[in-house]
Amino acid sequence: MFSENKIKISFFYNLFSIFIIIFLLSYKDLNNFHESKIQLIFFALLFIISVFVEDYKNNIFLKILIFHVFIFYILRIPLSIFFFEGQFFDTRGVTGSEIKNSLFQLNIQYLFLFLSILIINPKFNYYKLPKENFDNLMVINFILKLVILIMICNVTFNTFGTINYDSFQKYFAVIFNIFNSKRLSLVFTVLVFLVIHKKYEVKYFYYKIFLFYGLYFYDTIYLAGSRSSLLHIILTIFLLLILCLNFNKLSFKQILFAIILIPIVQLSYLISTLYKNFIHQETFKYIPGLNFHERGKYIYQYFTEWNLVITRGLSERLGYLDFYIEKLSNKSMYEGLINFSYYFKSTVDRITPGIDFFNVPLATKAFQESYSAAAVSLGRLKEPWIIDTTNSEQITIFAEMQILFSYFSIAIYLILFLLLKVLLKNFDNFKDIHYQIVTIFILTLFFDLLTGFGLDFFAVQTFYSIFFLIIIIMISKIYLIIRK
Repeated sequence: MFSENKIKISFFYNLFSIFIIIFLLSYKDLNNFHESKIQLIFFALLFIISVFVEDYKNNIFLKILIFHVFIFYILRIPLSIFFFEGQFFDTRGVTGSEIKNSLFQLNIQYLFLFLSILIINPKFNYYKLPKENFDNLMVINFILKLVILIMICNVTFNTFGTINYDSFQKYFAVIFNIFNSKRLSLVFTVLVFLVIHKKYEVKYFYYKIFLFYGLYFYDTIYLAGSRSSLLHIILTIFLLLILCLNFNKLSFKQILFAIILIPIVQLSYLISTLYKNFIHQETFKYIPGLNFHERGKYIYQYFTEWNLVITRGLSERLGYLDFYIEKLSNKSMYEGLINFSYYFKSTVDRITPGIDFFNVPLATKAFQESYSAAAVSLGRLKEPWIIDTTNSEQITIFAEMQILFSYFSIAIYLILFLLLKVLLKNFDNFKDIHYQIVTIFILTLFFDLLTGFGLDFFAVQTFYSIFFLIIIIMISKIYLIIRK
């Protein structure tokens, strides 16, 4: 637990899990979770056991699964109880007995997924790059410049271009959707990490870092209004630490840094939310006559009044437990979306540039409309919602696998990780910088699978990522051949 003034991350997992068990046993008002107290306690105990087992197995996919469940499920338990009224699944009519049943299924699905990884044991045969390898340094320099160039083109199109499906610009929209900021940042962050870790000499290195991440935040926050830009970079660095350094202990300085990072993430989320409300929703168009000073006062007032609301909003944004409970409990209201026929149609529409054969969105973007229509027919709503903007909703991997496969999901997990193990075995032939780039994409896709925006979304992201990687690797290999 404690060694060389460092604390194992598993200590914090177990500490908070024990705290939650004590909380569940002692807290009187559990709202609609009262019926499911035993299921929640069992889930926390199952999590503690899985942490203990992983300590001996030391598998990176188990590490990511445990981290994911801890952040988005375990830590969410007391918050879902405290903020139950007006909660996502509360407003959609989920009852106490439905919560109890969904949590029982959660225990089974988590156990199935954990055991599948444990049995198959897919892992990377991590290859450590030698510092003196000149080819690696040449490729790193080239890809850094290439990624920055693509990012500049991406930002330029997103700033001045228009998505017009009746003109040639639709093809640029498809290209820059594949070569988007998220995938570019993955490659760039991997290379930055390796340069710092291996102490490579890269000309104008820190200028390149400043330029790229400046463009990245401009594109994701200012242009797209994304609230997860900083979280994406933090997650990428965390995955790299696990992959390259077997990161499983924290020093006191790192703990202090993590504590400082929490309000920074909250501030980033708050600023992004404010910007999204004021710019993307064009709030000020409906408040005529505001000068710059008055506009600043209006934003400040909004900032102070909504700070608590945004804090709760950030908590709910990370509350995959809530999405899981609602989707599994209301599965009959989404039966037109959570099925392989719909997934096939939405996937085909997304991977055929400029052509929609079936004209259906990804399932994650249609959940609101599906619930609204079903709720009206069941008498839960008097009239359907007026949906001005499309918001994505999660299914989560656990709810989706339970809905699609029930208890046969254990077989699906085993097949999936067996295929992954074979794939990783073939990657042993990669002994250059591209191996590190490919591995971080695999880990990120695995994290996306756990997040659970739907198997159609996952299929599209996987297809785009493969295409993206093939192009980047091919161009860099051609460059290396020419330079030689």
